[in-house]
Amino acid sequence: MNILCVCIHNSARSQIAEAFLDNSSKNISAMSAGLEPGELNLLVVKSMQNIGIDISKNKTKSVDRILKKMIKFDFIIFVCTESQAESCPAIPYECRKIYWSIDDPSTLKGSNSIKLKKIDKIRDQIKSKVKDFLAYYKIS
Repeated sequence: MNILCVCIHNSARSQIAEAFLDNSSKNISAMSAGLEPGELNLLVVKSMQNIGIDISKNKTKSVDRILKKMIKFDFIIFVCTESQAESCPAIPYECRKIYWSIDDPSTLKGSNSIKLKKIDKIRDQIKSKVKDFLAYYKIS
């Protein structure tokens, strides 16, 4: 099963979702991409390292680039708001689209330690949504 996780910059939320999906089942091949790829968020990298998942070598990718590879995705999970997801290029085939409106770590304010605590909550929220997704669609 192929799953694409999409957010604005592919720097945080979609990277987290991809990692949790990839680590959850051998039956899943997850990828992530952004509408406007940016730089990998180093506090997100640290948050994931704190739970034993290393995403430090990940690169940010564009949705356009991923779609040009002609991979057929069974699901596209948007971890940004539905209105932001409307900027996504047209998907040239039928697939299930899921919307998880998750706060954007790049908009967080405060010191790095405050941001990291907030990112940990975002990470845990995504982990919970992945768990619910797997249970709902009976993916093991």
